[in-house]
Amino acid sequence: MAIAHTRQGVPVKCSEHEGFALLVAVIFMSVMLTLGLELGSLSYKQEVLASGAIESQYAFYVADAALECALYADQQQNLFAYPATAPASAPQVSCGGVASFSSSFTYTASQFAVFNRLSLDSGKRCADVSVYKPATFGSVTYAYAQGYDVPCATVASPGTARFVSRGLSAYYNNSSVASTNNAVFVSQTVPSTMTAGRTYSVSVTMQNIGLSTWTAATSYRLGSQNPQDNGTWGLGRVGLSNSVPPGASYTFVFNVTAPATAGTYNFQWMMLQEFVMWFGQLSTNVPVVVTP
Repeated sequence: MAIAHTRQGVPVKCSEHEGFALLVAVIFMSVMLTLGLELGSLSYKQEVLASGAIESQYAFYVADAALECALYADQQQNLFAYPATAPASAPQVSCGGVASFSSSFTYTASQFAVFNRLSLDSGKRCADVSVYKPATFGSVTYAYAQGYDVPCATVASPGTARFVSRGLSAYYNNSSVASTNNAVFVSQTVPSTMTAGRTYSVSVTMQNIGLSTWTAATSYRLGSQNPQDNGTWGLGRVGLSNSVPPGASYTFVFNVTAPATAGTYNFQWMMLQEFVMWFGQLSTNVPVVVTP
């Protein structure tokens, strides 16, 4: 059947085949549009999943790095050894040369728990590390790390921010003889500027929060750091003049000689038992400017 229409007064005939072709074209375009939308939606979901996977990897990597730093601080520096008395401040984990973003602790008769928040990856990522050190020698130490794919400021005040976190844990027997050694940095006096070649009097105060008494006879000393064992200031060790029992503090007063070449030099120290181990908290690093 043909249907007659008029166009500007001239009769026009439309066949039923033309109407069918138009219908097929509309159906085809609808199918293609639907397919395009579905493909676009699938591509978007894949992109979101891929982005989430990358963020999850970042969170995992910073958790792993933070846990490694905590394990090093405990097993090599003995930073979390159960103290004889509650310390004045929380031990701070240094990770990649960067001090902790924040730190706190709880101290009971049975456990010393230390919490550090670390800013990693040039401040772009964050991790929380918790170490639970038992008072009983030979008991189990627990360490936990939670990594985040955002800066620590965002974790502290998230608001409406969304981020990914991944966690890791470790536990091991607290059976090292070295766990009796521990120290926390209290204070220091050192000029921020010096003249090359001149001698200056400085002091560093450390508190014994371990279970052993520091004595000169048992080779307890203050040693240079950053880098370790450096002789930048004319000496790398400072000895004790009296014994330091657990809970007591000791102020090392000594003379240093400024380097002969102008520049900026690190002034940082740490306790050690010679030929046994370095232990405890580092003193706060002071970049000293040496002028000609």
